[in-house]
Amino acid sequence: MRKLIDLIIFIVGIGAGYELSQLRKPNVEKDISDLGFTRKALRKAQFSWSNLISENQNAIAVITLTSCALVFGSFLQNYGYIFKASLLDLPQTEFTGTTIPITHVPDWTQLSSTERTMRFDQIPSSKIIPIPDYNLQDMKQGEVWEESNDDQRNAYITYPVPNLGNYKLDATENSGSHPGIDIKTLIGTPVQSISNGVVYKVQEKTTGYGKAISVAHVNIPDPRNPGQTTTLVSTYAHLSKIKVREGQKVEKGEIIGETGETGFATAPHLHFQIDRSDAPFIPYWPFSYAELQAAGYNSNFDAVEAGFGAQNAKQYTEHPLNFVAKYNDNSINLNNLVAVDDTAIPAVIESIQTPVENTETETTDVEPVETNENQENNRIEKWEDEETLQTSAPAEETVIELAETAPADMVMVQTVRKGALEISFETDQSYTPGEDETVKIKINEANLVATAGIELSSTLRDRAKVTPAVLKASDFDANGEAEIIIKTSSEYPFRLVAVSDFGEVKSPSLKPEIFSDIPGSHTYSTAIKYLKDNNIVKGYEDGTFRPDNTLNRAEALKLILEANSIFAESSENSSFSDVSNTAWFAPYIQTALKREIVKGYPDGSFKPGNTVSRAEFLKMAIATGDFPLPEITSDPYPDIAKEVWYAPYFAFARDQKLLRTSTGNTAIPNGLITRGEAAEIIYKLSQIITR
Repeated sequence: MRKLIDLIIFIVGIGAGYELSQLRKPNVEKDISDLGFTRKALRKAQFSWSNLISENQNAIAVITLTSCALVFGSFLQNYGYIFKASLLDLPQTEFTGTTIPITHVPDWTQLSSTERTMRFDQIPSSKIIPIPDYNLQDMKQGEVWEESNDDQRNAYITYPVPNLGNYKLDATENSGSHPGIDIKTLIGTPVQSISNGVVYKVQEKTTGYGKAISVAHVNIPDPRNPGQTTTLVSTYAHLSKIKVREGQKVEKGEIIGETGETGFATAPHLHFQIDRSDAPFIPYWPFSYAELQAAGYNSNFDAVEAGFGAQNAKQYTEHPLNFVAKYNDNSINLNNLVAVDDTAIPAVIESIQTPVENTETETTDVEPVETNENQENNRIEKWEDEETLQTSAPAEETVIELAETAPADMVMVQTVRKGALEISFETDQSYTPGEDETVKIKINEANLVATAGIELSSTLRDRAKVTPAVLKASDFDANGEAEIIIKTSSEYPFRLVAVSDFGEVKSPSLKPEIFSDIPGSHTYSTAIKYLKDNNIVKGYEDGTFRPDNTLNRAEALKLILEANSIFAESSENSSFSDVSNTAWFAPYIQTALKREIVKGYPDGSFKPGNTVSRAEFLKMAIATGDFPLPEITSDPYPDIAKEVWYAPYFAFARDQKLLRTSTGNTAIPNGLITRGEAAEIIYKLSQIITR
């Protein structure tokens, strides 16, 4: 808007100045001395704006033009690139090196499911880490989740789509035609310019790159030609906020925007790419929709997966993080970048690629192709749902019949027919990472199974073990049923894959769960998984955790002591009248008493079966961890006065974000604490201890 106003003022100013300069062109100079007035006296006697203008056209014309020059001077300073012939006409960059566009990201291995949906500035500082190295080897190792590979796991999650990669989440370069790199982070993460430059383009669209900034870096080192300089343009796409304007000069490390998920994106991230100045348009995409269709692809997703246009991307774009690493002079370690291997593009791509023609219509912006929303919207760049990126169509003559959609805890049946052969998959649509999961396969006629049998795998590939890997006709019982076991430590949804002469068939999606009633998407899944992985909780015999159940005093003490690795000491004599020496909870109560965590009631009882309130649990958990309590100067919550005994514990909980509050930000201190809430408090306290 400011640019438009400045331009209007400039044009109007020039026009007004010209018109005024033309008004005073009389054929004869009129002498008014005989009227007895000097010019000065006449002006004083007959002053008006119209007279002023008519009498001073030349002077006003000069003033008007001068004002326009001042306005236009500012206009040219900020927006003069509009009148340049090309990028090469922009001001040269004072090159002082490079920096990474994002310096810090969440510690993905430590975030709760709720925190994964928050803004960057809402995450505790203890869960923010320097951005991991872009190291393909680490990223590949991070595909498989293990307790000892948090660094590799963070690298794998942070860079879901490498340079010239695909959307399979396989940590590979040159496996597709996606230009640049996707950096996964939360909405609101600060984005900075990688080097000094001038903002060449700002766009705010609902499709394509969404809100995006392109910064031109003129006369900087050419990464392809040592000793020479060139012009490169860095682009930062899918932003939520833009903090610069076109034509503005920016410095290396200057915050220019914040990450988001605008445009053609289904998850928060930064799309970061670097284009060369000879690209047909900026930001550059390696194919248009017409080229995609002409080559026989149905979607942008399919084209990128096949590497369509990869040679164009290699010609007109640079490996963005290789460039940053080469000229980086800050403390971030980027020495492990992997260079692009020019020979890695499959030769088959050459035969199906349609070259970009430099026609008039193709010199305008070309965005990543939009596809049918129902077909592709949940596939492109949606890294959390990995199994949806692995689908492929069955053979033409294969018929798939799905049962009606069932709740997650019910058995899902999918039947596939190939001629006379029917194959059914039966699964409850869930699995527990690290544990065996049984899937039943049923056929109508065992003798119709091919001699080679049915080969079995999963969309997780080598990250899951399937036993047996091949089913023969003899493996099916009299009812045509066989069972297979699948085991994985992955936390991604996946499908079982069966391959034989009928083609490729996939089972319904199996989604991860911690316990049978705790899916990966559960509010307290991260906390409960932490307790389970550390053998603090084991759940019930039926495989449930029952997060909504309340805790009694004995259960709460056991949970808190074991979470703090405090050994429960047995004692021959109980200190409480209602606690038997042989009770399972007696050692926990005696240990807590000895450590002054609990005191019991005035009548000498402990009442181990009494339910625990939120205030009581907080006091026991915080006291056991020996955390220093803050000074109370005001009410910590609207429903907790600063004078009550538990106010310091709730103040600590508020400062450390241990609790989820209710309507009106109330803490409900006397409300009964649930197993899920207790798990989250223990988990969050453990993170304070380890930081």
